[in-house]
Amino acid sequence: MYEDEIESLIASDENDVVPAFRMGIALLQRGEDPSKVNIATAKKAAQIQGEFDWDEFARIFMDKAQGQLN
Repeated sequence: MYEDEIESLIASDENDVVPAFRMGIALLQRGEDPSKVNIATAKKAAQIQGEFDWDEFARIFMDKAQGQLN
């Protein structure tokens, strides 16, 4: 899911949040718990964008990962 998100962001010239997703990929590759990675990635994405509502990002990421959003 994170790789798809990176491709989409790069294609739309919205590269600012890409480091958050790359961090998430690295954590998953190390075998970290996907739920914890999702929260960490959401917090990092929110921080980069100057948002405080990271839990909405986490919900969206999880929904996408579970195939509930396109």
